[in-house]
Amino acid sequence: MEELKFRNELKYNINYKDYEMMRPVLRSFMKVDGNALNNTDSYHIRSLYFDDFCNTALYEKLSGCDCRSKYRVRIYNMSDRMIMLEKKIKKGNRTAKIRQELTKEECSKILENDYDSFIASDKSLLKELFIKNRSDLLKPVVIVDYEREAYISPLGNVRITFDKWLKTGLFSTDLFNAGLPMLKALDEEVIVMEVKYDEYLPLHIKNAVQIKNRQRLSVSKYVICRKHNKINSWEDN
Repeated sequence: MEELKFRNELKYNINYKDYEMMRPVLRSFMKVDGNALNNTDSYHIRSLYFDDFCNTALYEKLSGCDCRSKYRVRIYNMSDRMIMLEKKIKKGNRTAKIRQELTKEECSKILENDYDSFIASDKSLLKELFIKNRSDLLKPVVIVDYEREAYISPLGNVRITFDKWLKTGLFSTDLFNAGLPMLKALDEEVIVMEVKYDEYLPLHIKNAVQIKNRQRLSVSKYVICRKHNKINSWEDN
């Protein structure tokens, strides 16, 4: 098992005025994330999140549980060239991720609720998913979809992201369906800003992202999208 590396993670809801004010400042001393598409600073993310029969991931987040985890499958720009299975672990304000790349066949088996072959997999996270499916009936429950603009700095290993046009797949977990009916989960004027760093946040970056009257978020994109679907979506999939 790989050693977990926890990072600080802060989230804020900002508006386009905030975003337009911060963007040129950050660009002056941070690099655009290399995942950005040509001729743009952004890339598309679609994640398929899992929960169990008791909706543990959802209710632990809503209750403010200090230590919790959740699973997701993530793709970029609607492509199957890189499919990532991730486990996100949170302790207070610090988070860690375990990531393993999936084949399209492995992802298809997950979408078909066919976990049997994973017990013999050499991928520890897939085995864990198999066990959770058998013990807790863990399965996909909601799609979270947005455009991301990200900036990075080696000082403090800082990553600042702006997530725009948050949407959710309405009562569907069809991850690769580009024509999936989508529902706006946030007002188009709202952008989720995330600030991630290791042990310290350099002062010049901290000053650049400080905005008056902007409180840290306690609600995740996952929870927002779950609320737009049925809370008991486990039973409907």
